[in-house]
Amino acid sequence: MPVDRSSHATGTLIVGANGKLAAPVRPGKVNLADTPATLLGKNVGKGVKPITFRGQGGLIYANGQKFAIKGANWFGSEDRNGPMQGLDEHSITFYLAFLRQHGFNAVRLHFNHESVLSNAKMYTRKVPKQYHKFDHAPELEGLTYVEMFAEIASQAAEYGLLVLIACHRTTPSAWPGQGKWYDGKITEARVLQSWTKLAGTLCGHWNVFAADIQNEPWSASWGMGRGSDWNVAASRIGNHVLGKCPRWLIFVEGVGHTPGAAGQQPNAGYWWGGNLVGVHTAPVKLKDQSRLVYSPHTYGPSVYLQD
Repeated sequence: MPVDRSSHATGTLIVGANGKLAAPVRPGKVNLADTPATLLGKNVGKGVKPITFRGQGGLIYANGQKFAIKGANWFGSEDRNGPMQGLDEHSITFYLAFLRQHGFNAVRLHFNHESVLSNAKMYTRKVPKQYHKFDHAPELEGLTYVEMFAEIASQAAEYGLLVLIACHRTTPSAWPGQGKWYDGKITEARVLQSWTKLAGTLCGHWNVFAADIQNEPWSASWGMGRGSDWNVAASRIGNHVLGKCPRWLIFVEGVGHTPGAAGQQPNAGYWWGGNLVGVHTAPVKLKDQSRLVYSPHTYGPSVYLQD
């Protein structure tokens, strides 16, 4: 599966309740039009107290109210030391305003660990040919990779948009990579260092509310008693992130078909990031289970035919 489909991923969130997998919630049971502004009861922007999110019984609650995330992926920053795509055509605020006008309340931003760890200044206007320029975002000029996410989070806050920060790759070129949360260049210890750096910069932004700790760990196992067990690693990484930013939700995606998860049906079809069968017997264990969100990766037919 060499095609990069995950940049366009969508899916119904399944929330961990006491470490168990809850049944999916049908759209419409909660209000997709909810925005941070309505929950806060005040104008959004700088200096706003963060919303308290928790997962319970298959639902997400924000400040004690049922809350549905209606988000969009903004990709491009995962495969380079630079910002998301599209800034050669329009400004950051153009896209944020579009999301808000169309009823979205969140945006998922992708990163790679190597660029976080080096945290060099991003490509300037002399951008390598294979990358998109960002002429319409002069405010990003001279910022480091991590500072870029902070700037976009600040601008998203002005539009009442939440931000989910997601690890999409270990390095810019690691696609499809080795399919785990680490590789020969980025060890787990460096993964933790990367999350420490991100949390140190982004935890103070009220609208950065969650961390998707690894995009599609397709070659990891789940609940098999192996060193490649993603449920165990997700517990380690998730607890590390919570140690740096206790209020964040921790999004955990599923694994793939091979080696797969304990208890899976041998002939069933499991897509990268969508296999959460192992949760029934080997759940992720966080120091605060109310922060756990199981997030299966799935796609609509406009992105990839999952037949």
